[in-house]
Amino acid sequence: MASSVATLALATSPLAAADGTGYPPGDGDTPDNGLIGGWQEQVETPEETDVTEPPAEGFTGWQQVDGAWYYLSASGAMQSDQWIGSGSAWYYLTGSGAMATGWQNVGGTWYHFDSSGAMQAGQWLNSDNLWYYLTGSGATATGWVKIGYGWQSFTSSGAWIDGYQSCPAYAPIKGNKDSMIYHLPRHMAYKRTVAEECFSSQTDARHAGYRAARR
Repeated sequence: MASSVATLALATSPLAAADGTGYPPGDGDTPDNGLIGGWQEQVETPEETDVTEPPAEGFTGWQQVDGAWYYLSASGAMQSDQWIGSGSAWYYLTGSGAMATGWQNVGGTWYHFDSSGAMQAGQWLNSDNLWYYLTGSGATATGWVKIGYGWQSFTSSGAWIDGYQSCPAYAPIKGNKDSMIYHLPRHMAYKRTVAEECFSSQTDARHAGYRAARR
C-alpha cells in the first residue's frame, strides 16, 4: 500500500536563475522564476511500503533478548541486581540484568526460581537427589526449622538431614516416620530412636498424625 512521507528539506535557488540572479535560501522572497528559497516541506509518494502500523515508541517492562528475560524501567533503562514483583510472583534480576532461574544466591541466601523465573516458596524441592525446603520468604531453610507441626533439620547448605539422634531442647519429642510413633524422653526406646522430625508438644505430634509409644 502506497503512503505519503513528508520530510523537511532545504530548498535552494539555483546559483544562476533564468535572469542570471542567484537567490540564497531563507531570504523569504519569491524570485521571478517561481523558485522558493528557505525550508520547505517536501511530500514524497513511494511506489510501495510495508509499514502497516506505527513504530514502537520504546521498550519498557519485560523484554526477551536471545532467550533471556530482562526488565526495563519506564525510561527504558535495564534493571539489575534487584527484585521485581509481578502479580503474586517475585523475580530476581541478576547483575547482568538477566532474570534468574534455578538456584541463585542473593545477599548470601539461596533462593530457587522455576523455569518461568518465579521465586518458589513454602515448599519442598528435590535437587540432585537431595531435599531442600524453601521457606515462606523463599529463602532456603538451614538449621532447625518448624514446618507444619514438626521441626526439621537442615545442613548449612540447606540439604535436609534424613534422621537425627537428638532433638533440640525446645522440641524434645522424637517422631519416627516409618512407624508414625512419637517418643517422649521417658520412653524406653527414646535414646535409640532416630527421629525424622521433632515436636514441641504431644498435641503437635498428634496433629501431625503420630501416636504415642506404649512405654
